Amino acid sequence: MLKHSLVTSFFFLSVIAYANVGIFGGFGHSVILEKTSDIQMVSEEVSISLGRGMIPFTGSLRGLDRAEYRCKFLLRNLSDKKVTVQVGFPLSSGDNYMISAAENPSAFDIIARHNFIAGTDKKMYPVRYVRHDKAKKFRQIFLWNMTFEPKQEITLKVFYALTGYQGLGTTKRRPYNWKPYKYDYLDFLDRGIGESFGYVTETGKSWKGPIEKAVFKVYLDDFEKYLAKRGMTEYESQKDKKRASARLPVNYGQIFREISPKGWKEVKERRQTYIVWEFKNFKPGPEILINYVYTQIPRNTKDFKLLLETIEKRYCQERQRRLKSKKLKGKIPLEFNAAAKKNVADVILEYYGVNTGNKKIGGFLKDQAWYPPRNPPRLDKDLKSVLLKYSK
Repeated sequence: MLKHSLVTSFFFLSVIAYANVGIFGGFGHSVILEKTSDIQMVSEEVSISLGRGMIPFTGSLRGLDRAEYRCKFLLRNLSDKKVTVQVGFPLSSGDNYMISAAENPSAFDIIARHNFIAGTDKKMYPVRYVRHDKAKKFRQIFLWNMTFEPKQEITLKVFYALTGYQGLGTTKRRPYNWKPYKYDYLDFLDRGIGESFGYVTETGKSWKGPIEKAVFKVYLDDFEKYLAKRGMTEYESQKDKKRASARLPVNYGQIFREISPKGWKEVKERRQTYIVWEFKNFKPGPEILINYVYTQIPRNTKDFKLLLETIEKRYCQERQRRLKSKKLKGKIPLEFNAAAKKNVADVILEYYGVNTGNKKIGGFLKDQAWYPPRNPPRLDKDLKSVLLKYSK
């Protein structure tokens, strides 16, 4: 089967964005996540606002899109004694991983980069920084001390900014099945550039007792409008655009969005729209995850034809390569013929909610997180007409 690479000039990172306040013992790189028998996290409220980076995103690590996090925790001393604890907030993302490896930044650089602030309405805590815990499970840990009087409640507020994951994305259903498709050209239709933003609640397990109430809000309305307008990247030059298009030809493909865990609802409030999870007696563990994939599903006829041309060009190049090879001469890939183009057209129709009845693409559709489509996007009239011609 034809093997084609979707590796682009993007720097792909598979870094999970850790975030949540917890109890850490030890000093320096010997810090470890611990549990407290005295302090309860009564409630947790997290607001996440997604937004563009400081400069245009061109496919490199510069200009990565960012999220701002505003967190409020109600903490209660359950004991009759005065308690001092070392509180930690671990973060790990593409940008701080990059500068840690390349620039050897100081603690000041890291704290300033994330605009990290922790405090109450009356004071701010002096924050320390270590690169990782003893087990190297948590990285980029911000630390400070908190003292509780007997039975005292403290409302802790934390603010920071963090980039998400940006790199190769897929619309495959989780857990991912990476077995090659019978019709390998369909790989083009479940690959793209992905963006993910998350909030991991695991460190919340270090507090005593249940979290009576947990609320997580994600403001994404303005961000999604920006993504739709931006395309996969904002190119600095026509040369950059041509290079990227040779690998992923559709820059303004349909954007697939995946949100987990389930149980969220959409709320429209004045001019803003956000999604929200509300939990009672919350058990830390599930990751809040917003995942976007810029797919190669075209929005118009021009991009559809460009997609077909790109796939066909790849096949021609591979045929020529194998014809010149003595070892591969007997393994010449089939031409990208009318039957193959029909399969591509039918997958695109299915994405838009049009049932084609094509059994040959059944295996591909079974793997897709978007199938069966629940709220398919509007299908351009001209594109539909062209797709149906190829689908005959």
